[in-house]
Amino acid sequence: MKTTANLLSTLTASAFLALALCPVLLLRPAQAQALVATVNDDPITTYDLDQRIKLQKVLKRPTTKEAALEGIIADRLRLRELKKYKLEPGTAERNSAITKIAGDLKMNPQAFFASIQASGLPEKEWSEFFKAEAGWLILT
Repeated sequence: MKTTANLLSTLTASAFLALALCPVLLLRPAQAQALVATVNDDPITTYDLDQRIKLQKVLKRPTTKEAALEGIIADRLRLRELKKYKLEPGTAERNSAITKIAGDLKMNPQAFFASIQASGLPEKEWSEFFKAEAGWLILT
């Protein structure tokens, strides 16, 4: 009976410790991010660069950190201009941008979009890119 109580006590203590450390472990990747640059007080981190490099691979564009950073900066500036002129690209404009890029890659839009989804990129990453692309087509 005493061994069962000790075992239960040890398991309870271990479970409590694991639950207590859970938030610390979840924060760990965020702490590993480093600030690379800022665009109008909007931070660009190493995580942003890594995600853009994945997108650049799908787009068959240069995958260096410098190219990724240039792309992010250009998109952030474009998004700022859209906001300045109170423009919000709709679904039709975004689809047009996707179709244009897919055509440049000699792919149909469905296959292109499937390759983006297969890359494992979070929606926020590619959505912001297409919003900037679509908006820039509106502005120019």
